[in-house]
Amino acid sequence: MSDQAQADSHSDSLCSSQVRGGRHLLVLSSAGKPIFSLQHGDETSVADLAALVAAIVSFVQRGGDEIRHVRAGATSLAFLVRGPLYLVASSSCGDTVPYLSRQLAALHAQLL
Repeated sequence: MSDQAQADSHSDSLCSSQVRGGRHLLVLSSAGKPIFSLQHGDETSVADLAALVAAIVSFVQRGGDEIRHVRAGATSLAFLVRGPLYLVASSSCGDTVPYLSRQLAALHAQLL
């Protein structure tokens, strides 16, 4: 098993016991409408989160830049913007940004 596969497997086992606050995947439109959410609460909180993410991505894009990741305390967020789709992964399990980015790329490939 490669070092990366071992690290990914270790990361999976760290998060497997966490019900809340572990990993979250979110796909939304550029208009801020949630399309898909994995491991999150009720519809209202998902809609609120989607609107917040769309606002952040739009703000950064207006400045001529592209948001790729954010770290806030123990939580990492990775972003993947593909046309009108915004994909976001968050983790408070110690997952690396490259790992979260690979998860988003795989999710995007599944959507296509």
